[in-house]
Amino acid sequence: MRLTHFATTAFVGLLAARTASADCPQNRPTDPTGFGGYVYSTTAKSYATPEGNGRIWWVETGTDAPDLTSSRPDGVPDAVATVGQVLEDSLAFYAQKGFRPPLRDGNYPSCASNGGDGRIDIYLVAFVGSDGETVTEECTTTAKGAQQCPGFILVERNFPSKGYATAQQGAQTVVAHELFHMVQDAYDAQMQRWWAEGTAQWAMKQKYPQIMDLEANLPGFFSQVSRPIDSPPSGAVAEYLYGAAIWPVFLGEHRGEDTIRLVMESIGAGNQVLPATDLVLGGMSSSLADDFGTFAEWNGATGKRASAGEGYAEAAKYPEVAVQDFPDGSPAQLTGVTAGFASNYFHATDPAPRQLALEADGARLGGYAIPVANGQVQLSAASPLPALVTGEAIVVLAGRSSQKTDVPWTLTASAPPDADAGPSASGAATSSSGGCSIGRTSAGGASMLPLLLALPWLRRRRRAA
Repeated sequence: MRLTHFATTAFVGLLAARTASADCPQNRPTDPTGFGGYVYSTTAKSYATPEGNGRIWWVETGTDAPDLTSSRPDGVPDAVATVGQVLEDSLAFYAQKGFRPPLRDGNYPSCASNGGDGRIDIYLVAFVGSDGETVTEECTTTAKGAQQCPGFILVERNFPSKGYATAQQGAQTVVAHELFHMVQDAYDAQMQRWWAEGTAQWAMKQKYPQIMDLEANLPGFFSQVSRPIDSPPSGAVAEYLYGAAIWPVFLGEHRGEDTIRLVMESIGAGNQVLPATDLVLGGMSSSLADDFGTFAEWNGATGKRASAGEGYAEAAKYPEVAVQDFPDGSPAQLTGVTAGFASNYFHATDPAPRQLALEADGARLGGYAIPVANGQVQLSAASPLPALVTGEAIVVLAGRSSQKTDVPWTLTASAPPDADAGPSASGAATSSSGGCSIGRTSAGGASMLPLLLALPWLRRRRRAA
């Protein structure tokens, strides 16, 4: 298994830039002091891409030397030229999608190390424990407080040594990701890492849909959905950060891929990630609170639970969230606490009709019941709580606020509002197999949206360790 790549934005880059002279940054592998321990031991060569946007640096001897095999008339190593071509292809793709171009380093002081021109510089090095990094330099603070920065990129000089099938696969995975960090830095290099890494993964996947790096990291997020989306776990969190790409995947599929660019623009205007997203969704007659609820529902309908034509386009290929059993019978209840934009999932199976309800601060937590038929979650039949439920269903609790203090909640099951009449009296059909029906109940107790679905439950697929 290849090692996951790490990409820094503002924090490491700003620190590195400020360790050098404020007006004369010299902190690249071609400099005597190098960067982060990466320093070329011999004189470097460079390849300027024909399109004019990139310059790729490498050495021919020593630890940092790439495979020097060349099939080109100019003798440039194929590994070097491949990185340059991916850079140009990705840059053109992001521009076509309307994103800002990376800021260039051509106006640095003459004493600075900037590769000699304004091209985007990529340095091939022998990485230890990762395979790509983006570094910021010479940042400018806007009137709105955004940090907009040019910089440079480091990438692995031998991608097959990191577990990639080919040098091209490695370049497409890593270079496209790192280049999008430079795009982000043209908006604000301070954006939160879960969004920065997630959108870099999303962007790479948009350009190279055959690359499966996004999917490979999703388990790290799907196994942590009960924590606020903007609060990554401490320690080694790369898989969670990259797995957070599922959020821009959702925004792109649910609201259109231009949504991600609009959020970036709002971040560049001085807003934090979640408020920026709320502003953009507000312009689409929705809100972050409402769309996060839909996001949580979609995340409950993946893997073997996916239903064709609903939720994510590739839902069946995604991992599954953990689901806790909700007790049968009525009355019944579960209690807990949550915080922020997090989600929790429950499996209800009682064949008798019950009204499920959520007791919590409605401004901070919402609940939804979704029928399951033949093991598949029926997103189109989702109903907000309280809801009349018969048979098996997924119950989703989803945050509606970024506030991190605890939100106590109680999920209850009680007899239907008209217990004597049974499910047929509410308009729900009946089935000899018991089936499932979900109808949303109004404050007066009348049943609405009756639905019947016959279903055996399919247990959660266990992710391999």
